[in-house]
Amino acid sequence: SWLDAFVYLGELGPRFVAKSSWQEIPLLGPALRAAGVIFITRSRLRDIHAVGAQLRRFADEGERAMMFPEADTSRGGTIRPFRAGLLEPAAAEQLPVGWAALRYETPPGWPPGSVVAAWGDWTPIVLHVYRAFHPPWITARIVYGEEAVRGGTRKELAALLHSRVTQGYMPMEQMSKEDLARISVPPPPLLERF
Repeated sequence: SWLDAFVYLGELGPRFVAKSSWQEIPLLGPALRAAGVIFITRSRLRDIHAVGAQLRRFADEGERAMMFPEADTSRGGTIRPFRAGLLEPAAAEQLPVGWAALRYETPPGWPPGSVVAAWGDWTPIVLHVYRAFHPPWITARIVYGEEAVRGGTRKELAALLHSRVTQGYMPMEQMSKEDLARISVPPPPLLERF
């Protein structure tokens, strides 16, 4: 979700790596840039090496860096496969890599976190933010790995991390397509022009 970075920023204060398309989203892109997010075009090998060097510098300076290896948003029903490219610097230098799993919950009687907080349908960001501020509260529950992991290659590290995250993850409650269609929140007049 677009909320994940803000939750982890408040919790840990890390630097983030995010795909470059996020910087194009009105309001969200500038907020992420201001928070020190490092944007990457994953298909450019040059970008992966440059980001890897930045991640190494952060580690040397004692800063945390965070990435989202699923490289996409979803409704949080399962953990998607991890992309291994950005794990190359950590694997090559045998750096310890921590992991976390995040889940959103809403009050009883409200649509679940998979609808309110997760951005799985790519509705316009302004409308999704509007929907996310409807419930009286959203709880973000984070499970952190007790020990950092290391892997031989980036693919081995990605597989190991995926396994650990999957074990620690509690899937978010899902809704059927029919139920989703019934709870659609129309935008207020101010948001109709976006």
